[in-house]
Amino acid sequence: MRLFRAVSILTVALLLALDTTARADAFVLDTGAEIDGVLQNPGQQNRLNYRIELGTPGRSYGVVVLDDDQVHRVYRPTEEELRYEQLFPTVEDTVEAQWKLAEWCRNNRLLEQREGHLARIVELDPNHAEAQRGLGKSFLGGQWTTRDEFMKKQGMVKNEKGEWKLAQEMQLAEDRAGLKQSQADWAQQIKTWRKWLTTERNLEAKENFRKIRDPLAVDAITRLLEDEPLRDVRIFLIKTLANIPSGDALMTIAQYAMLDPDEEVRYTCLDLLKDRHTPNVISYFVGELKSKDNRLVNRAGTALGVIREPMTIEPLIDALVTEHLYKIVKAGGDGATTFDSRGTFSAGSGPTHIKRQHQNVEVLKALNTITGLDFSFDAQAWKYWYTQSLKNRTLTGAQWQR
Repeated sequence: MRLFRAVSILTVALLLALDTTARADAFVLDTGAEIDGVLQNPGQQNRLNYRIELGTPGRSYGVVVLDDDQVHRVYRPTEEELRYEQLFPTVEDTVEAQWKLAEWCRNNRLLEQREGHLARIVELDPNHAEAQRGLGKSFLGGQWTTRDEFMKKQGMVKNEKGEWKLAQEMQLAEDRAGLKQSQADWAQQIKTWRKWLTTERNLEAKENFRKIRDPLAVDAITRLLEDEPLRDVRIFLIKTLANIPSGDALMTIAQYAMLDPDEEVRYTCLDLLKDRHTPNVISYFVGELKSKDNRLVNRAGTALGVIREPMTIEPLIDALVTEHLYKIVKAGGDGATTFDSRGTFSAGSGPTHIKRQHQNVEVLKALNTITGLDFSFDAQAWKYWYTQSLKNRTLTGAQWQR
Protein backbone atom coordinates (compact mmCIF):
# COMPACT_ATOMS: atom_id res chain seq x y z
CA MET A 1 0.00 0.00 0.00
CA ARG A 2 1.60 3.25 -1.13
CA LEU A 3 0.68 5.48 1.81
CA PHE A 4 3.49 7.82 0.79
CA ARG A 5 1.48 9.00 -2.21
CA ALA A 6 -0.93 10.68 0.18
CA VAL A 7 1.84 12.67 1.84
CA SER A 8 3.01 15.84 0.15
CA ILE A 9 6.79 15.96 -0.14
CA LEU A 10 6.57 19.71 0.04
CA THR A 11 4.67 19.51 3.33
CA VAL A 12 7.28 17.13 4.76
CA ALA A 13 10.09 19.41 3.65
CA LEU A 14 8.47 22.43 5.26
CA LEU A 15 7.94 20.59 8.53
CA LEU A 16 11.50 19.34 8.64
CA ALA A 17 12.87 22.77 7.80
CA LEU A 18 11.53 23.94 11.15
CA ASP A 19 13.87 21.57 12.95
CA THR A 20 17.50 22.67 13.28
CA THR A 21 18.41 20.09 15.92
CA ALA A 22 20.07 16.73 15.36
CA ARG A 23 18.24 14.54 12.90
CA ALA A 24 18.18 10.81 12.30
CA ASP A 25 18.48 8.95 9.01
CA ALA A 26 18.08 10.49 5.57
CA PHE A 27 16.02 8.54 3.02
CA VAL A 28 16.80 9.34 -0.62
CA LEU A 29 13.86 8.40 -2.83
CA ASP A 30 13.91 7.11 -6.38
CA THR A 31 12.45 10.46 -7.46
CA GLY A 32 15.50 12.31 -6.09
CA ALA A 33 13.58 13.77 -3.13
CA GLU A 34 14.93 13.31 0.39
CA ILE A 35 13.12 12.97 3.72
CA ASP A 36 14.45 12.69 7.26
CA GLY A 37 13.15 10.41 9.94
CA VAL A 38 13.58 7.39 12.21
CA LEU A 39 13.14 3.90 10.76
CA GLN A 40 10.51 2.04 12.81
CA ASN A 41 11.08 -1.44 11.34
CA PRO A 42 14.86 -1.82 11.12
CA GLY A 43 14.82 -5.57 11.73
CA GLN A 44 12.47 -6.49 8.88
CA GLN A 45 13.71 -9.55 6.98
CA ASN A 46 13.61 -9.45 3.15
CA ARG A 47 12.56 -5.84 3.34
CA LEU A 48 9.21 -5.02 1.76
CA ASN A 49 8.80 -1.47 3.00
CA TYR A 50 10.18 1.30 5.19
CA ARG A 51 8.05 2.54 8.07
CA ILE A 52 9.45 5.97 8.87
CA GLU A 53 8.59 8.32 11.70
CA LEU A 54 9.15 11.75 10.17
CA GLY A 55 11.26 14.28 12.04
CA THR A 56 13.93 13.64 14.64
CA PRO A 57 14.10 11.56 17.80
CA GLY A 58 11.62 13.03 20.26
CA ARG A 59 10.01 15.31 17.69
CA SER A 60 7.63 13.50 15.35
CA TYR A 61 5.56 14.85 12.49
CA GLY A 62 3.76 11.62 11.67
CA VAL A 63 4.51 8.28 10.06
CA VAL A 64 4.88 7.36 6.39
CA VAL A 65 5.28 3.91 4.83
CA LEU A 66 7.35 3.57 1.64
CA ASP A 67 7.65 0.49 -0.57
CA ASP A 68 11.14 -0.93 -0.87
CA ASP A 69 11.48 0.14 -4.50
CA GLN A 70 10.66 3.75 -3.61
CA VAL A 71 13.82 4.18 -1.52
CA HIS A 72 17.05 4.57 -3.45
CA ARG A 73 19.37 4.63 -0.43
CA VAL A 74 19.53 5.41 3.28
CA TYR A 75 22.33 7.15 5.12
CA ARG A 76 22.95 8.63 8.53
CA PRO A 77 24.41 12.16 8.59
CA THR A 78 27.70 12.68 10.42
CA GLU A 79 28.05 15.09 13.31
CA GLU A 80 29.79 17.52 10.94
CA GLU A 81 26.89 17.36 8.49
CA LEU A 82 24.40 18.01 11.27
CA ARG A 83 26.40 20.98 12.47
CA TYR A 84 26.57 22.29 8.89
CA GLU A 85 22.77 22.10 8.66
CA GLN A 86 22.62 24.41 11.68
CA LEU A 87 25.26 26.84 10.38
CA PHE A 88 24.06 27.16 6.79
CA PRO A 89 20.87 29.22 7.40
CA THR A 90 22.80 31.73 9.52
CA VAL A 91 25.45 32.63 6.92
CA GLU A 92 25.21 35.97 5.15
CA ASP A 93 25.53 36.08 1.37
CA THR A 94 28.84 37.95 1.37
CA VAL A 95 32.31 36.95 0.19
CA GLU A 96 33.72 37.04 3.72
CA ALA A 97 30.94 34.96 5.29
CA GLN A 98 30.84 32.42 2.47
CA TRP A 99 34.64 32.05 2.63
CA LYS A 100 34.53 31.49 6.39
CA LEU A 101 31.99 28.69 6.02
CA ALA A 102 33.91 27.22 3.06
CA GLU A 103 37.02 27.02 5.25
CA TRP A 104 34.96 25.43 8.04
CA CYS A 105 33.74 22.82 5.53
CA ARG A 106 37.33 22.14 4.41
CA ASN A 107 38.50 21.65 7.99
CA ASN A 108 35.59 19.28 8.62
CA ARG A 109 36.03 17.34 5.35
CA LEU A 110 32.69 18.45 3.85
CA LEU A 111 34.17 18.87 0.39
CA GLU A 112 30.94 18.89 -1.61
CA GLN A 113 29.44 21.61 0.57
CA ARG A 114 32.71 23.57 0.40
CA GLU A 115 32.64 23.52 -3.38
CA GLY A 116 29.16 25.03 -3.36
CA HIS A 117 30.32 27.96 -1.21
CA LEU A 118 33.44 28.48 -3.35
CA ALA A 119 31.23 28.63 -6.43
CA ARG A 120 29.07 31.27 -4.75
CA ILE A 121 32.17 33.29 -3.80
CA VAL A 122 33.41 33.50 -7.39
CA GLU A 123 29.93 34.58 -8.46
CA LEU A 124 30.23 37.47 -6.01
CA ASP A 125 33.92 38.14 -6.73
CA PRO A 126 35.32 36.51 -9.93
CA ASN A 127 38.89 37.54 -8.96
CA HIS A 128 38.88 35.78 -5.57
CA ALA A 129 42.11 33.83 -6.06
CA GLU A 130 41.75 31.41 -3.14
CA ALA A 131 38.22 30.40 -4.15
CA GLN A 132 39.22 29.98 -7.79
CA ARG A 133 42.18 27.80 -6.81
CA GLY A 134 39.93 25.83 -4.48
CA LEU A 135 37.75 25.05 -7.48
CA GLY A 136 40.81 23.72 -9.30
CA LYS A 137 41.32 26.76 -11.52
CA SER A 138 44.44 28.70 -12.48
CA PHE A 139 44.91 32.11 -14.07
CA LEU A 140 45.79 31.10 -17.64
CA GLY A 141 45.56 33.15 -20.79
CA GLY A 142 44.17 36.16 -18.93
CA GLN A 143 41.30 34.38 -17.18
CA TRP A 144 40.50 31.89 -14.43
CA THR A 145 40.02 28.45 -15.92
CA THR A 146 40.81 24.79 -15.30
CA ARG A 147 43.80 23.31 -17.07
CA ASP A 148 41.49 21.03 -19.06
CA GLU A 149 39.33 23.94 -20.22
CA PHE A 150 42.43 25.93 -21.16
CA MET A 151 43.91 23.07 -23.17
CA LYS A 152 40.61 22.50 -25.01
CA LYS A 153 40.51 26.17 -26.00
CA GLN A 154 44.00 25.70 -27.44
CA GLY A 155 42.60 23.01 -29.71
CA MET A 156 44.09 20.17 -27.64
CA VAL A 157 42.56 16.77 -26.96
CA LYS A 158 43.43 14.37 -24.11
CA ASN A 159 44.42 10.86 -25.19
CA GLU A 160 44.01 7.57 -23.28
CA LYS A 161 47.27 8.16 -21.41
CA GLY A 162 46.06 11.52 -20.14
CA GLU A 163 48.44 13.41 -22.44
CA TRP A 164 47.28 16.55 -24.24
CA LYS A 165 47.75 16.49 -27.99
CA LEU A 166 46.51 18.56 -30.89
CA ALA A 167 43.35 17.13 -32.41
CA GLN A 168 45.28 16.70 -35.66
CA GLU A 169 47.90 14.63 -33.87
CA MET A 170 45.24 12.47 -32.20
CA GLN A 171 43.62 11.72 -35.52
CA LEU A 172 46.95 10.69 -37.00
CA ALA A 173 47.71 8.44 -34.04
CA GLU A 174 44.61 6.35 -34.76
CA ASP A 175 46.14 5.02 -37.95
CA ARG A 176 49.43 3.62 -36.73
CA ALA A 177 50.35 1.76 -39.89
CA GLY A 178 49.85 4.84 -42.03
CA LEU A 179 51.66 6.90 -39.40
CA LYS A 180 54.81 4.78 -39.54
CA GLN A 181 54.87 4.79 -43.32
CA SER A 182 54.39 8.55 -43.49
CA GLN A 183 57.17 9.10 -40.97
CA ALA A 184 59.47 6.90 -43.03
CA ASP A 185 58.59 8.89 -46.15
CA TRP A 186 59.31 12.15 -44.37
CA ALA A 187 62.64 10.84 -43.08
CA GLN A 188 63.78 10.00 -46.58
CA GLN A 189 62.52 13.28 -48.05
CA ILE A 190 64.10 15.44 -45.35
CA LYS A 191 67.47 13.71 -45.71
CA THR A 192 67.37 14.47 -49.41
CA TRP A 193 66.52 18.13 -48.85
CA ARG A 194 69.30 18.41 -46.28
CA LYS A 195 71.81 17.27 -48.92
CA TRP A 196 70.44 19.86 -51.34
CA LEU A 197 71.25 22.64 -48.83
CA THR A 198 74.92 22.40 -49.85
CA THR A 199 74.26 22.21 -53.62
CA GLU A 200 72.87 24.39 -56.38
CA ARG A 201 69.40 23.28 -55.23
CA ASN A 202 69.81 25.19 -51.96
CA LEU A 203 66.92 27.62 -52.53
CA GLU A 204 64.58 24.82 -53.56
CA ALA A 205 65.43 22.84 -50.43
CA LYS A 206 64.81 25.84 -48.15
CA GLU A 207 61.47 26.52 -49.78
CA ASN A 208 60.47 22.87 -49.29
CA PHE A 209 61.39 23.04 -45.59
CA ARG A 210 59.45 26.29 -45.10
CA LYS A 211 56.27 24.69 -46.46
CA ILE A 212 56.26 21.78 -43.98
CA ARG A 213 53.19 21.76 -41.73
CA ASP A 214 52.69 18.03 -41.18
CA PRO A 215 53.31 16.90 -37.55
CA LEU A 216 54.52 13.58 -38.93
CA ALA A 217 57.66 15.37 -40.15
CA VAL A 218 58.67 16.38 -36.61
CA ASP A 219 60.44 13.12 -35.76
CA ALA A 220 62.57 13.21 -38.93
CA ILE A 221 63.57 16.84 -38.41
CA THR A 222 64.40 16.16 -34.76
CA ARG A 223 66.63 13.24 -35.70
CA LEU A 224 68.36 15.36 -38.33
CA LEU A 225 69.02 18.05 -35.72
CA GLU A 226 70.76 15.59 -33.40
CA ASP A 227 73.65 15.11 -35.83
CA GLU A 228 73.74 18.55 -37.45
CA PRO A 229 77.11 20.25 -36.78
CA LEU A 230 76.41 23.60 -38.52
CA ARG A 231 74.88 26.37 -36.40
CA ASP A 232 73.04 28.05 -39.29
CA VAL A 233 71.46 24.78 -40.39
CA ARG A 234 70.40 23.93 -36.83
CA ILE A 235 68.72 27.34 -36.53
CA PHE A 236 67.01 26.85 -39.89
CA LEU A 237 65.69 23.41 -38.87
CA ILE A 238 64.45 24.75 -35.53
CA LYS A 239 62.57 27.53 -37.31
CA THR A 240 61.07 24.84 -39.55
CA LEU A 241 59.79 23.05 -36.44
CA ALA A 242 58.23 26.29 -35.18
CA ASN A 243 56.00 26.38 -38.27
CA ILE A 244 54.50 22.97 -37.53
CA PRO A 245 51.33 22.80 -35.33
CA SER A 246 52.69 20.16 -32.97
CA GLY A 247 53.29 19.93 -29.25
CA ASP A 248 56.25 17.62 -29.91
CA ALA A 249 57.80 20.27 -32.16
CA LEU A 250 57.54 22.89 -29.40
CA MET A 251 59.04 20.49 -26.85
CA THR A 252 62.01 19.86 -29.15
CA ILE A 253 62.56 23.62 -29.45
CA ALA A 254 62.37 23.92 -25.65
CA GLN A 255 64.98 21.19 -25.21
CA TYR A 256 67.37 22.92 -27.62
CA ALA A 257 66.78 26.17 -25.73
CA MET A 258 68.23 24.37 -22.70
CA LEU A 259 70.82 21.99 -24.12
CA ASP A 260 72.32 23.33 -27.34
CA PRO A 261 75.96 24.33 -26.69
CA ASP A 262 75.62 27.38 -28.95
CA GLU A 263 74.17 30.44 -27.21
CA GLU A 264 72.81 31.89 -30.47
CA VAL A 265 70.85 28.70 -31.09
CA ARG A 266 69.45 28.74 -27.56
CA TYR A 267 68.28 32.36 -27.81
CA THR A 268 66.73 31.69 -31.20
CA CYS A 269 64.69 28.92 -29.58
CA LEU A 270 63.53 31.21 -26.79
CA ASP A 271 62.52 33.89 -29.27
CA LEU A 272 60.32 31.30 -31.03
CA LEU A 273 58.69 30.26 -27.74
CA LYS A 274 58.13 33.61 -26.05
CA ASP A 275 54.56 34.14 -27.29
CA ARG A 276 53.48 30.51 -26.96
CA HIS A 277 52.34 29.91 -23.38
CA THR A 278 52.18 26.15 -23.83
CA PRO A 279 51.66 24.38 -20.45
CA ASN A 280 53.86 21.40 -21.35
CA VAL A 281 56.77 23.66 -22.34
CA ILE A 282 56.38 25.82 -19.22
CA SER A 283 56.30 22.68 -17.04
CA TYR A 284 59.51 21.48 -18.71
CA PHE A 285 61.36 24.70 -17.89
CA VAL A 286 59.99 24.71 -14.31
CA GLY A 287 61.29 21.16 -13.89
CA GLU A 288 64.76 22.24 -15.03
CA LEU A 289 64.88 24.75 -12.15
CA LYS A 290 65.61 21.68 -10.00
CA SER A 291 68.44 20.43 -12.21
CA LYS A 292 71.61 19.19 -10.55
CA ASP A 293 73.53 21.25 -13.13
CA ASN A 294 73.56 24.89 -12.04
CA ARG A 295 74.00 26.06 -15.64
CA LEU A 296 70.67 24.49 -16.54
CA VAL A 297 68.98 26.12 -13.53
CA ASN A 298 69.97 29.52 -14.88
CA ARG A 299 69.05 28.66 -18.46
CA ALA A 300 65.61 27.64 -17.22
CA GLY A 301 65.39 30.99 -15.42
CA THR A 302 66.28 32.79 -18.66
CA ALA A 303 63.58 30.85 -20.53
CA LEU A 304 60.86 31.60 -17.96
CA GLY A 305 61.88 35.26 -17.97
CA VAL A 306 61.25 35.33 -21.71
CA ILE A 307 57.89 33.55 -21.47
CA ARG A 308 56.76 35.67 -18.48
CA GLU A 309 54.14 33.30 -17.07
CA PRO A 310 52.92 34.43 -13.59
CA MET A 311 52.18 30.88 -12.45
CA THR A 312 55.98 30.23 -12.44
CA ILE A 313 56.69 32.84 -9.74
CA GLU A 314 56.66 30.40 -6.82
CA PRO A 315 59.06 27.81 -8.34
CA LEU A 316 61.35 30.67 -9.43
CA ILE A 317 61.48 31.92 -5.83
CA ASP A 318 62.43 28.41 -4.69
CA ALA A 319 65.27 28.38 -7.25
CA LEU A 320 66.80 31.76 -6.34
CA VAL A 321 69.51 30.02 -4.32
CA THR A 322 70.31 26.35 -5.00
CA GLU A 323 72.81 23.91 -3.58
CA HIS A 324 74.85 21.58 -5.80
CA LEU A 325 77.23 18.69 -5.13
CA TYR A 326 80.67 18.71 -6.77
CA LYS A 327 83.19 15.91 -7.09
CA ILE A 328 86.78 16.95 -6.41
CA VAL A 329 89.48 14.56 -7.65
CA LYS A 330 92.80 15.20 -5.92
CA ALA A 331 96.24 14.35 -7.27
CA GLY A 332 96.70 10.62 -7.07
CA GLY A 333 92.96 10.18 -6.86
CA ASP A 334 93.26 6.96 -8.81
CA GLY A 335 95.17 5.38 -5.97
CA ALA A 336 98.62 6.02 -7.44
CA THR A 337 101.57 6.98 -5.25
CA THR A 338 102.45 10.70 -5.46
CA PHE A 339 104.89 13.13 -3.88
CA ASP A 340 103.54 15.29 -1.09
CA SER A 341 104.59 18.89 -0.36
CA ARG A 342 107.66 17.74 1.55
CA GLY A 343 108.99 15.65 -1.31
CA THR A 344 108.14 12.31 0.31
CA PHE A 345 106.02 9.52 -1.08
CA SER A 346 102.35 9.27 -0.16
CA ALA A 347 99.47 7.09 -1.27
CA GLY A 348 96.88 8.83 -3.45
CA SER A 349 93.50 9.53 -1.89
CA GLY A 350 90.09 9.03 -3.54
CA PRO A 351 87.74 11.77 -4.77
CA THR A 352 85.90 13.97 -2.30
CA HIS A 353 82.57 15.75 -2.61
CA ILE A 354 81.71 19.27 -1.59
CA LYS A 355 78.43 21.19 -1.52
CA ARG A 356 78.22 24.71 -2.83
CA GLN A 357 75.38 27.23 -2.87
CA HIS A 358 74.73 29.41 -5.92
CA GLN A 359 72.82 32.66 -6.23
CA ASN A 360 71.15 32.25 -9.61
CA VAL A 361 71.28 35.57 -11.42
CA GLU A 362 69.07 34.51 -14.37
CA VAL A 363 66.38 33.25 -11.99
CA LEU A 364 66.37 36.62 -10.23
CA LYS A 365 66.13 38.41 -13.59
CA ALA A 366 63.10 36.29 -14.47
CA LEU A 367 61.37 37.29 -11.23
CA ASN A 368 62.22 40.94 -11.85
CA THR A 369 60.78 40.72 -15.38
CA ILE A 370 57.56 38.95 -14.40
CA THR A 371 56.76 40.97 -11.25
CA GLY A 372 58.46 44.32 -11.82
CA LEU A 373 59.90 43.97 -8.30
CA ASP A 374 63.33 43.28 -6.86
CA PHE A 375 64.00 41.73 -3.45
CA SER A 376 67.41 40.55 -4.65
CA PHE A 377 68.20 37.01 -3.44
CA ASP A 378 66.12 37.35 -0.26
CA ALA A 379 63.85 34.32 -0.77
CA GLN A 380 61.96 35.05 2.46
CA ALA A 381 61.09 38.55 1.28
CA TRP A 382 59.89 37.18 -2.07
CA LYS A 383 57.76 34.53 -0.35
CA TYR A 384 56.23 37.06 2.01
CA TRP A 385 55.31 39.31 -0.92
CA TYR A 386 53.91 36.37 -2.88
CA THR A 387 51.80 35.13 0.06
CA GLN A 388 50.44 38.63 0.70
CA SER A 389 49.69 39.08 -2.99
CA LEU A 390 47.64 35.90 -3.04
CA LYS A 391 45.90 36.87 0.17
CA ASN A 392 45.04 40.33 -1.17
CA ARG A 393 44.25 38.90 -4.60
CA THR A 394 46.64 41.24 -6.40
CA LEU A 395 48.02 38.50 -8.65
CA THR A 396 44.92 38.59 -10.83
CA GLY A 397 43.23 40.82 -13.33
CA ALA A 398 44.80 43.40 -15.60
CA GLN A 399 48.19 43.14 -13.90
CA TRP A 400 48.81 39.87 -15.72
CA GLN A 401 47.17 40.64 -19.05
CA ARG A 402 49.70 39.93 -21.75
